Amino acid sequence: MIAGLSRTQLTLCLLVLFALSLRVLGPLDSGLWFDEIWTLVDFGRLPLGTLITTFGTDNNHPLYSLCAWFSLHAFGESAAALRLPALVFGVASIGMLYVYACRVTTPREALIGTLLLCTSYHHVWFSQNARGYTMLLFFTLASTHFFEELLDGRKNTLFPYALTLALGMYAHLTAIFVALAHAAVYAHVLFWKKEREARPPQARLWPLYGLLLGAALTLALHAPLLADMVTFFTQPGGGHGKVKSQWTSPLWTLAEIARSLGFGLLPGAVLLLSSLVVLGAGTLSYAKQSLPRALLFILPGAFGALVMIGLHRHLWPRFFFFQAGFIVLIVVRGLVVSAQRLSRFAPAAAVERTERTLFRLALGVLALAWLAILPRAYTLPKQDYEGAQRYVESVRKPGEVVLTTGLAAMPYARYYRSDFISVKTVPELEQALHGTTPATGAYALSTLPTFLDSRAPELSAWLAAHAHEVKRLPGSVGDGDLIVLRLDL
Repeated sequence: MIAGLSRTQLTLCLLVLFALSLRVLGPLDSGLWFDEIWTLVDFGRLPLGTLITTFGTDNNHPLYSLCAWFSLHAFGESAAALRLPALVFGVASIGMLYVYACRVTTPREALIGTLLLCTSYHHVWFSQNARGYTMLLFFTLASTHFFEELLDGRKNTLFPYALTLALGMYAHLTAIFVALAHAAVYAHVLFWKKEREARPPQARLWPLYGLLLGAALTLALHAPLLADMVTFFTQPGGGHGKVKSQWTSPLWTLAEIARSLGFGLLPGAVLLLSSLVVLGAGTLSYAKQSLPRALLFILPGAFGALVMIGLHRHLWPRFFFFQAGFIVLIVVRGLVVSAQRLSRFAPAAAVERTERTLFRLALGVLALAWLAILPRAYTLPKQDYEGAQRYVESVRKPGEVVLTTGLAAMPYARYYRSDFISVKTVPELEQALHGTTPATGAYALSTLPTFLDSRAPELSAWLAAHAHEVKRLPGSVGDGDLIVLRLDL
């Protein structure tokens, strides 16, 4: 081994370097998308003292905002500096998955699962996205690793567990579902006689101490923000009562996941359905090995989905990204189990060879599909606000008005500081067009039409009746193409 490193340590180092090389390529410094711009203008530019006491909206991922603030002040304001914390934690989550996987499964499955996450289009995308999701993934894996250590009676992991749990909450509030899953598994172990007797006596209290300490640290981290958080979540449309749209539908979420696979809705749906079969097989295998571990894998996402549906909150697929590490481990185990079961139909002398062949074939098909969509992380901007602005500036004539609607408005007003006019209602649009004639004309910029349809249906209907699309600039954010409209005056 190199310089005294064990095989596991060397593999970990190589995986981390490979992950880093994939994530520093491509659009790390490309144009920002809406949520990133919102993060920058609302939080990244605040004085530090104001930042740590401001919650503002649930778009604020406090730990990410804080890390981004230091990155921006160290390296200057740029997309790359804003995204640097996501990159760091994205790479760290690859290493953390391998460490955790080596604890819960075979070395082969640990390596394959980590390579799958390492080369995942979605993971690369989120590692170049200035939001707290890679942080949440890292702390989900780390806290679950330490929680299992506490369940085994290793009290020296008490503080690391509590700290990673609290930092996960500080990164993104959906970490509460990880804590709830840990609490549910702890209750299962404590009250299920077979599980309780299989563990050392000290394991019966240390997880409880860890959960309590994690709650205390979470409260301490959020203390400067609490007043602002209460104000936000108690206002109409804050913690509940969001405007009804297709984004709150579980069917839309499943369809969006299928589309995000990059092969279109129908092929993506077939692939997603096939994946669910493999996931089921993998989950059952882990449940037979250790029911608490299987629950640790599936409960956070299940709790999150139930709460979001119950509160009529938006069910964006990114809210489930923190499950990515568990999902790839389950997928790999599912492929192993499926190959084992299918090989039973082979002649007795060929069972082992058939099992190996089937597993390698299934893994090869998955790898080809996996790698086929990876280039999308490098070829498309997340949202092409800059391209849309360049296009409009190149075709507009002197005196022509450019309007912005919906989620195209704030970026051009507050980040690009253009002379485009933001309109939220039909009367505002008519006022902005006052004096405009067919000879001068007008353009409108729009994106994420679902938002406009749900928040300003009259304006959306007016544009549908009085404007036509002249340019569409694609982006990798679902439904996030920048659309340039020419108004028919």
